[in-house]
Amino acid sequence: MKTASFTKRVGATVVGLAATAGVLAATAGPAAAAIQHQSTAFGWYLSAHDVNHGPIGTTAYPQGPTHASLVDTHHDLVVVGGGESDSNGDGTTGASWAKAKLTELGIDLFHVHPSIDLPGGVLTIVADSLESSCRADASGTTATSSLTGAHVTINGKQTDIPASPPPNFKISVPGLIDVTFNKQTRTATGALSVQALAIESTPLFETIVQGNLDGYFASSTCGDTVTVGELTGGHGH
Repeated sequence: MKTASFTKRVGATVVGLAATAGVLAATAGPAAAAIQHQSTAFGWYLSAHDVNHGPIGTTAYPQGPTHASLVDTHHDLVVVGGGESDSNGDGTTGASWAKAKLTELGIDLFHVHPSIDLPGGVLTIVADSLESSCRADASGTTATSSLTGAHVTINGKQTDIPASPPPNFKISVPGLIDVTFNKQTRTATGALSVQALAIESTPLFETIVQGNLDGYFASSTCGDTVTVGELTGGHGH
């Protein structure tokens, strides 16, 4: 008799658990889909006297293209030996990533205006290579930059730039030009944008030369939503 009673109680418990599991299964529904993050990158962009050059070598994910190669480029202010950019992602996990790299970069701001005399003299920037990268996933967004053989020279005084500079490592010609390595900012959509090198003119500079000078080199942007060839995240104005 006791055995039969125990069996009935166990049977009732199993039935109850099965019913509860059925209710939970019915109400839980399918798992929420992972957010598909986006990314974009480009080799370089230059705006001088309100004439825009680039972005050069733009890539984007998921829109495409996801890879671009940059050839040797000579400009009045900029020389680039080569480079590449990549933007990609994982449709299953929702992660995205991007990177941009330039080699043999040379910038000579002496040519920006023949009559301007920058405080401290001529300003030049040289780097054997510079690279930026970013990643966006469920854990958040990260970005970094790396450089080799990079230095800034003002009036003959050379400043060597660290291989892994901290975010927003800045060297300035006071009141005129800001030179920032590993520049990191948030875009209007909340994406994280990083440029291995950013050059930005001030309003005073633009008044003197009657034009602007802004350049972004090795740029990568990652986030929930990005704009292809994102520039606004890098601009300091």
